[in-house]
Amino acid sequence: MFSGTLPSELGALRELTYLILWDNQFVGTLPSEFGKPKELTILSAGQNKLTGKIPPELGTLPSELGALRRLTYLGLQKNQLIGTLPSEYGNLEELNYLYVGVNSLTGTIPTELGHLKEVTELWLSENELSGTLPSKLGALRRLTYLYLWGNQLIGTLPSEFGNLEELTCL
Repeated sequence: MFSGTLPSELGALRELTYLILWDNQFVGTLPSEFGKPKELTILSAGQNKLTGKIPPELGTLPSELGALRRLTYLGLQKNQLIGTLPSEYGNLEELNYLYVGVNSLTGTIPTELGHLKEVTELWLSENELSGTLPSKLGALRRLTYLYLWGNQLIGTLPSEFGNLEELTCL
């Protein structure tokens, strides 16, 4: 089992496609440099002891770099991450799986997540997210699993959720 902090130098590996750090004892923050490998398709750092905010760089897609344009899996669940869910994650056009449950994320669910046209699973449960559900999530036609329990969400389910014909778990 690995421990210690995650070396930011891993972000310099430009051809890296899979970065799987799941189920170790890593501590500290997730380096923003992890948003640099342009070929990265899977970033799995769940079930560690990571703290701090989720770097918005993981979702930023500068046109000159096309950073993370191929990311299909982002797993940061079961850590000790704080702050808000970056709205920049709505730029991850190829993302299929977003797992950020079981952290201490606060704020609202960004409406920009409604741009994730390829997403099939959103695990946002067991955080401290608040506010209402963005109606734009109803545009996620491929969504099959939407985990929201264990938050401080209020209001009603948007009528647009009736468009989620592939949804099997809410």
